[in-house]
Amino acid sequence: MSPAQIFDCIQCILTYVLFLYIIQKILDYKINPVIPIISFTALDISAYYLLCYSETLTKIIPEETRMVLKTIVMISIMIVFALFVCKGKIIKKIQAVLILNISIFIVEAIQSVFYVTVFDFSASEFNIDLKTRIITGSIALFFYCLAAIFTYFICKHKELKIEPKVFAVITSLFLLIAFLYTLVMASSVHSTSLLTTILSIFSAFTVMILMLILCRIMIQANNQEVLKEKLFWSENLQTLQLDYYNSIKEKSKETRQIRHDLKDQLETVKKLVNKNTEESIETATDILNELNNKVDSTSFHFYTENLIVNTIIGIKIEECKNTNIQWDVKLDLPETIPSIENIDLNCLFINLLNNAVEACLKLDGTKTQIVVRATTKSNYLIIKIENTFKEITTNPDGKLITTKNDKNNHGVGTILIENIAKKYNGFYEVNTENDIFKSIVTIPYDGI
Repeated sequence: MSPAQIFDCIQCILTYVLFLYIIQKILDYKINPVIPIISFTALDISAYYLLCYSETLTKIIPEETRMVLKTIVMISIMIVFALFVCKGKIIKKIQAVLILNISIFIVEAIQSVFYVTVFDFSASEFNIDLKTRIITGSIALFFYCLAAIFTYFICKHKELKIEPKVFAVITSLFLLIAFLYTLVMASSVHSTSLLTTILSIFSAFTVMILMLILCRIMIQANNQEVLKEKLFWSENLQTLQLDYYNSIKEKSKETRQIRHDLKDQLETVKKLVNKNTEESIETATDILNELNNKVDSTSFHFYTENLIVNTIIGIKIEECKNTNIQWDVKLDLPETIPSIENIDLNCLFINLLNNAVEACLKLDGTKTQIVVRATTKSNYLIIKIENTFKEITTNPDGKLITTKNDKNNHGVGTILIENIAKKYNGFYEVNTENDIFKSIVTIPYDGI
């Protein structure tokens, strides 16, 4: 290998390490990334060397075909790295890889124009001297760093909240532009040979098809995630309804027992009162208090005609009966809300109440309160939950940051609430005032 080729391979190594590192930073790693980054980079540089400098391959395969093969190998290695080394859903992993490659294409397009206008040679030319290679290689590394920074900003700070179908449309349009760009570059810059131009177009078309396949995989992965989520909340709803039934059954049993003993207990109280002594009156009072507590424990509270919401509220309050949380619940909801799926309604209330309960439980030994309000008013379903809280952290964009240790697996509830609100063209907002955290969900409501 010539010194220029060695420098070119070194630049390739640095570039690919940067790309894999950016993917890992966006998605977070589930295993130590050092060894995988080294291994995957070694695979890529091996493929790069063979496709760019191997005398055998350069004689057999035209340059444009070798370049598209190089691109396919690079993208494939990135995908495998993201799938097996990084955390997160498949849809996010593929989105991260696609966005990075779109960023790479943008900087490479700028790079090509820069090379042609300033240095007057093709960006894909390899047989150049060391000095020129150092200059162009350094410029290329600078552009690739810009691509990495741009990708990190889009993916990390925007949290990859792009709907898969919207993302697929954007990517398709971008790939069309990329294809047209390659067509122009192939015919006017790389070569005037008809065969070379055709191969360049075919190579661009192949890469475009590959990227579209990735978009399709991403959409299918997202659909599977949606189905899994719906199945989970459907099972959750069935479990809640079963718990609701069992709770009523148990309270009915306890009520029958109290009624059975009530006559004897009242007769005993009557005798104690007739004795009219301080000790007998105190004993009678204790018996009545005990009866009152039993009646309270077996009573079933009715908050709303909506069975799902009534069940969730009742179970959450029951779960918190041994805590210092006080509940203030006032609901004005119809028996059914046709415009909102039961699964989504279930998901909304469970996650809103879970967030409120978790915030209150952090205030150990402190009097806490959860206020729940829900109504259908002016063609809107309005859910408002207030709770006392300890601390709240936000990022520069004003988004809530979880205070839990496992940050990768938490905050999902908030995202679900936001997604459901958006699904029905509503919105979810939070604010704080005097140590009170307020969550408000507003969704257009069709009562017909």
